[in-house]
Amino acid sequence: MSLIVRILAAPSLRGRLLSALFLLIGIAPLSAQITEYPVSVYALSGIAAGPDGAMWFSGNGHIGRITTGGVVTSYQLPTSNAGSAGITAGPDGAMWFTEYSNGSLAKIGRITTSGVFTEYALPNPASAPTAIAAGPDGALWFIESGTTNIGRITTSGTITEFPLPTSDVNNGVFGITAGPDGNLWFTSFYDTDKILRMTTSGVFTTYTVSTAVSYGSYGITAGPDGAMWFADSAGNLGFSPGSIAAGKIGRITTSGTITEYPLPQASDYPLAIAAGPDGALWFTDYLGQIGRVTTSGTVTSEVATPTNTANGDLGYGPGSIAAGPDGAMWFIEPAGTIGRIPTGVTPTPPTILSGSVANGATYVAGGLVPGSWAQAKGSNLATVTNYIWQSSDFAGLGNNLPTKLQGTSVTVNGLPAAVYYVDPAQVNFQVPTGISGTASVQVTVNSVTSNVVTGASSSTSPGIFPVIVNGINYAGGVFTDGKYIGDPSVSSAFRNATPGDAVQLFTTGLTTTPAGVLITSQGVSGVTVTIGTITFPADFAGLVTVGEFQVNFTVPQQFASMPAASYPITISVNGVSSPATINSAPPGQVVIPIQP
Repeated sequence: MSLIVRILAAPSLRGRLLSALFLLIGIAPLSAQITEYPVSVYALSGIAAGPDGAMWFSGNGHIGRITTGGVVTSYQLPTSNAGSAGITAGPDGAMWFTEYSNGSLAKIGRITTSGVFTEYALPNPASAPTAIAAGPDGALWFIESGTTNIGRITTSGTITEFPLPTSDVNNGVFGITAGPDGNLWFTSFYDTDKILRMTTSGVFTTYTVSTAVSYGSYGITAGPDGAMWFADSAGNLGFSPGSIAAGKIGRITTSGTITEYPLPQASDYPLAIAAGPDGALWFTDYLGQIGRVTTSGTVTSEVATPTNTANGDLGYGPGSIAAGPDGAMWFIEPAGTIGRIPTGVTPTPPTILSGSVANGATYVAGGLVPGSWAQAKGSNLATVTNYIWQSSDFAGLGNNLPTKLQGTSVTVNGLPAAVYYVDPAQVNFQVPTGISGTASVQVTVNSVTSNVVTGASSSTSPGIFPVIVNGINYAGGVFTDGKYIGDPSVSSAFRNATPGDAVQLFTTGLTTTPAGVLITSQGVSGVTVTIGTITFPADFAGLVTVGEFQVNFTVPQQFASMPAASYPITISVNGVSSPATINSAPPGQVVIPIQP
């Protein structure tokens, strides 16, 4: 039995049987904008954009994939007699979904973009998991409609459950999404109309939308304006057309201020809602239409689906509509159709330049060491300029590092990478743990994926971060007096080195280290420093922060009898040396100016 065509609520929800028996009427002239694709999966339930540039959908016994060109692939669930409900893209480059079977089976499923399944059984087989969303902490969060719990599952399969507040146990929650404030947000539906906010540690706050209603709100999504937007039924469910007032599109700020905007047609109410690439919100409704509302609350269009007169119906699950990588909105019709409606936005896909996947310090192609920094260059790699991660990007992540900045994410061999810097022309990322051999790098910007460019990985590829001034690559390092290595005539922050100076050098790629998490310091042995033709052991070498190693050394006294000059400097780890020339613009040696 499909959770979208019909939902059998748990006893705690008073055993309420909800039926999506929607009578869809009328065809708008603009329905020609909509393209529909029949699929072999019935009882469709949810749809979401995948990391592979396709849309993924859930339904009875299967997970499906449809390209933006309409090519459909279906993958049968490993568990027989099971159905799938909610579906979302995970932070690990896979799709995650909820799985159920008439109160006797409850699982969270994972499917790779190549169709490989993994299933994780929930503690209570009658928990009836429904909606699911990627959380702000690198985990997946889901609703257990049968136990009125909120579930959390890490990408490695560890499950934690959080009970709803006592005041909301009999009502349950319906829709779920991650908010821009690092919290989870929910709609409440049965016998109430509330919005709930939950921290990742399980602390709830409740905001009442309206009182004395039989039914509340359905879908909820994070809007482009920093607020949450939701579909409010205004107390309606399946009444005869003409007998009910219009439902509303609701908006709630992260501080709890609620504003609602009624739909223009009587006897109508919204179901699912999602943010579009055009800066507006898009929704499905009871009358079988796809609607659009601006962030100022103006409903600019409601377009009937072509199958409206053929008794086609739209899913009322909270994940029934989603933005696609092609600038369109995609939605499900549970009887077995996937729909697409253009938004007027034609996204330009991000493009990675061939040969640009490189070590983050030397800029030389390849040299990708797990745990160290790397970069890729190209075009349309971000929608913001010169953005470096900020404290807000770490909200709710615990010890994890952010894998998405301002809509830009990176995968390496399908694994999500921590992202430090994004710009339309460049992204800097941390090479994930476990990468070996050829590393295939792909950038995704707001669900639009780039081409794949490869680079060689390595267990050791040392590089000195440069400070580039007037075309000269000064070694990134600091003296004990706080001055930086460089030409003092450029800035008082720089000075020349002198024999006997203690220097702290900033480097990457010395050895493999943990990735994706905050680190603890660790030493590295076998490190030497070469200045000019003089090689000597480092005083200390070790990992001191995420992806960055510190190499301490003392400038040799031999330079006291040598001329003042900018000498080339390299480091070596157990015989593997940093390159003599880095791929800067223009290419050149990394140097340290020494004054006898």
